[in-house]
Amino acid sequence: MRDGTGMIGRIVFTWYEGSELDANAKTWRLMADILNDVGMTLEMLSPMVPGYFLPLACMGTLCKSICGVAGGCSRAALTQHFALRDNLADVSAKDQSQETAVGLIGMLLGMVVSNILAHEKDAVGGWMTWTLFAVFTVLHLYANYSGLRACQLHTLNRQRVNILFEEYMRSGRILFYDDVAKRESILWWDTQRPRIVLGAPFRLLLEDHRTRECTDFERVRQYEEVYGGLHYALDAHPYAPISVPKDVMVSLHHDASNKDILRAYVNALWIRGLVAGTLPKERIPKGHEADVHGGSFDAVLASRRPLREGLFDRFIADAARFWRVDRDLLGTTEWRLQEFRWVDQ
Repeated sequence: MRDGTGMIGRIVFTWYEGSELDANAKTWRLMADILNDVGMTLEMLSPMVPGYFLPLACMGTLCKSICGVAGGCSRAALTQHFALRDNLADVSAKDQSQETAVGLIGMLLGMVVSNILAHEKDAVGGWMTWTLFAVFTVLHLYANYSGLRACQLHTLNRQRVNILFEEYMRSGRILFYDDVAKRESILWWDTQRPRIVLGAPFRLLLEDHRTRECTDFERVRQYEEVYGGLHYALDAHPYAPISVPKDVMVSLHHDASNKDILRAYVNALWIRGLVAGTLPKERIPKGHEADVHGGSFDAVLASRRPLREGLFDRFIADAARFWRVDRDLLGTTEWRLQEFRWVDQ
């Protein structure tokens, strides 16, 4: 039962979160450590609660199984960052040797502590065991958190692009690695609204045409006018008169490069900023703020001005001087658009 729970949990976790392990390597590296400590705690508690032994043991095995996947995959992503000379195997071998050395020291200290506790009374020994476990668990998590906080990745995931673009809109400058590392959260999930969906099916972009009283063909013509040649199309919905958009849908062309995907995401951030009111006032096109709060916001028309002025391309060009923009770590789905174009009848 325990082994089966761990195997099923590993498969389900990989299916559900596998694509996020590269994008949010720091988050899942720390989550792996937390899950490992939770799993050990549950396994230590299970013999003390005979009536709940099996559920606790299964949950402990589940946590440690997920830890194995998340820890191993996120470690590979972080190891790739440190392989500055493309010496991934060398860095990985040294990392494994370091872990082995730490494990050996831990084993020796464990033998010493066990020998000391063996001479104590059961009540005192049990209390000291749990006290030492709690202290070393907190120390373990703090050490890993500090290490991840000091790590300055050069790749762009959603959180780092959000930080860079927000500062770029405010001051016109691109932050360096150390500044972003100080600002980014280790345990981070994108909970901001509107939600940005990269790689949405094209049909989802057209779901609002009845509310707008325009046909699909008319809307596709608008997409072509604004996004023609950009390898993506973007829209926001729903457009109910009493609400603002809750989703920004981005449909990607099958020929879209990683820079095209980054431009599409920055475009979506611009729309999110207009809706949420987080863009500096001087950056908001006249009249658009009122449209957002009035319920008549049009994401396609709002994208026209910054695209025409080359705002997103300038941001990417400036970011490329310091950051790697050639990798897609933005959490895109596999949906791709073959072609969209208006044909006059």
